[in-house]
Amino acid sequence: MSKFRLSEFIAYSNYFFNTDGTRRNLKTDDNTLEWSAKFQRAWCHHQNRNDHHWNYWVIDQHNETNDFDAHGGIVAMSPGSMMEMVCDMRGASKARGTGDAAEFYKKHRERIILHPSVRKWVDGEFGIEKK
Repeated sequence: MSKFRLSEFIAYSNYFFNTDGTRRNLKTDDNTLEWSAKFQRAWCHHQNRNDHHWNYWVIDQHNETNDFDAHGGIVAMSPGSMMEMVCDMRGASKARGTGDAAEFYKKHRERIILHPSVRKWVDGEFGIEKK
């Protein structure tokens, strides 16, 4: 629901859509760069506010008051957050028409920072066998 807050909604709207409501061509539109920084701030805001994003569970390692565990400040997600993350990936893949979520996950797997127990569960959800 945070995407409907003004801090996120306006940046999302102006990044993806023209003022007449037509979809913006992000590769050729001159205004894309202007809205890109605003969108990136809104996206960061969204990830840090919603626990179904893996980014939410990575502790800022520059904060000296944090007591890091053996996983370098990566906290295990709650079961509900894990399920919502997988559902979010599946929904986003369908909305973008970019293929299935498993393809997306496999392509970006190394950049997605997850606690080992969460990684094992997500890999299982997307049919990735342990090597």
